[in-house]
Amino acid sequence: MAGGTFTGYNKTRPGLYMNFVSAAQNRIATGERGTVLLPLELDWGAPDQLITIETEQDFASKLGYNMTDERVFPVKEAKKRALTVLVSRLNGDGVKASGSWGEGSTATAKHPGIRGNAIRVSVGPNIVDETSKDVRTYVDAALVDEQTISSPSDIKPNDWADFAFTALPADTAGTQLEGGTNSTVTNQSYVEFLATAEKEFFDVVGFPVNDDAAKEMFVSFIKRMRDQEGKRIVGVVPRYSADHEGIINVANAVEIDGRQLTPLEAVYWVAGASAGAQITDSNTYAVYDGATDAVPRMINSEIVAALKSGEFIFVNDGDRIKVEQDINSLVNPREKQNDRFKKNRVIRVLDAISNDFRREFSTNYIGKVDNNGDGQTNLKAGMVGYMKVFQGEGAIQNFVPDDVFIDPVNSVGDQVVAGIAVQPVDSMEKIYITVEVI
Repeated sequence: MAGGTFTGYNKTRPGLYMNFVSAAQNRIATGERGTVLLPLELDWGAPDQLITIETEQDFASKLGYNMTDERVFPVKEAKKRALTVLVSRLNGDGVKASGSWGEGSTATAKHPGIRGNAIRVSVGPNIVDETSKDVRTYVDAALVDEQTISSPSDIKPNDWADFAFTALPADTAGTQLEGGTNSTVTNQSYVEFLATAEKEFFDVVGFPVNDDAAKEMFVSFIKRMRDQEGKRIVGVVPRYSADHEGIINVANAVEIDGRQLTPLEAVYWVAGASAGAQITDSNTYAVYDGATDAVPRMINSEIVAALKSGEFIFVNDGDRIKVEQDINSLVNPREKQNDRFKKNRVIRVLDAISNDFRREFSTNYIGKVDNNGDGQTNLKAGMVGYMKVFQGEGAIQNFVPDDVFIDPVNSVGDQVVAGIAVQPVDSMEKIYITVEVI
């Protein structure tokens, strides 16, 4: 019988072992995590698509403000730990700012929102060629775009404005765009956000909302994605006892730059840190970047009670502001669960296995592999190869090939019944040392 490593396919024995191994190696080597999704109210940004923030430059062009501006604080906090922040603009159904001058010259803001009212357009003769015009776009006092055109068709849209010229535009010292508005966020806005989220790929989604009914809807969404759709994502909410391994319950916050955050505002950092943590990472004792205190501070009895209640909390250890323990909201493990399911590092490993297997099965197995002895043997070989990579990198331990099993009795027709026994590695969190005096 053929071994486990293949480079091509044939009808009976597709080469899938290497696909599984590659999936595991890629996840370990490149850290295929780090994407967090946030629904936010913003003054600027595309309303009908997710806005991808990966660099500092993305803030101004895509969100309308520099990274240090208070109005994009949620994204900045999430980006401290996340590789990519996906932003869903909840209030993007407003009006675009616009302005006109001369005969048939109009500029319209790229997106709806009040930030468009900060855009100003000036037009003047080019100093080298007076038959051409320089069209400059400013936001506040900053020049963000400059074009030299010799005909109306030469003008190009930029990150801030679209233009419509019926002729070479008349000179203007500065036409201020006006009339931009934000729309109002409603419960329907969150319903539409979740419908969008269901179709997207991300690791963690923050839900910075205080309304309990909205939180309940969100928690139900996360449970459905994980338990029914097989999409292992994690949700972060403020002060909500979900009692579920897929929900992180943020119970307190921190002080940063003299500002005391609420648990709702702490969701941004927690969601980013949870997304950015790799499968071999724990956020236990992770330091909140830039924080100067925990809000409120807790005494020992309060900390113990919070942890027992499945609350994700920050503490002040006298030197740093840090996460007390990287746990989710699970308090009462369900059937076939134990207390290890309360730890987010463990959940990250289990979710990675589930998501990778789901992807590999749908791409390389379902409808492509014969359900016979050879096909099942190669399926098992692929799964074993994947798990060995995880064990080699310290994500799991004590794995042996027999921990992957295929039920030959029930694996007939078009169905395969398989199982894996896995022991995720946790981080050291409780160290007991006895000092003997001799």
